[in-house]
Amino acid sequence: MPSTPAWATRASAVVFCIPAVLLLLPATSNAGAGRMSAPHLRLGEADNGRSVHVLPRTRIDVDLRPDSAGGYRAPHTDRPDVLREEAASEDDPQPGHARAEFVALEPGYATIISDRDAACGQFLECDTAAHPYRVHVAVDHSPSDSLVP
Repeated sequence: MPSTPAWATRASAVVFCIPAVLLLLPATSNAGAGRMSAPHLRLGEADNGRSVHVLPRTRIDVDLRPDSAGGYRAPHTDRPDVLREEAASEDDPQPGHARAEFVALEPGYATIISDRDAACGQFLECDTAAHPYRVHVAVDHSPSDSLVP
């Protein structure tokens, strides 16, 4: 009698085990089927000067912490028709700490902007826009155009 190759025995074991494993998985509701969560992008000081590509509905969180050069003002966008600001704060939980949340609305280009509160001495003139924060955002039409880091 010819013997069965070892690979064939293992393959048939896999075929019979997969349905058994599926029976052990908990049943899930299909209520959320078809709905995907929106992509999420987090930006910080290291992203200053970058350009990013996102899709409509992408959530963008900006978190800027103060350093020796000073703190930040609340980030905002130059194109509210492309990026909608959901929330913004500054000096929370410490002076110079600024945050904002945006949602990409439609294809287009926008810039997220935050000016610095420069650390100034008693005899120094302060220029609050001396070290601005800028991230350029391109909201693309389709996933093949988008390169979310």
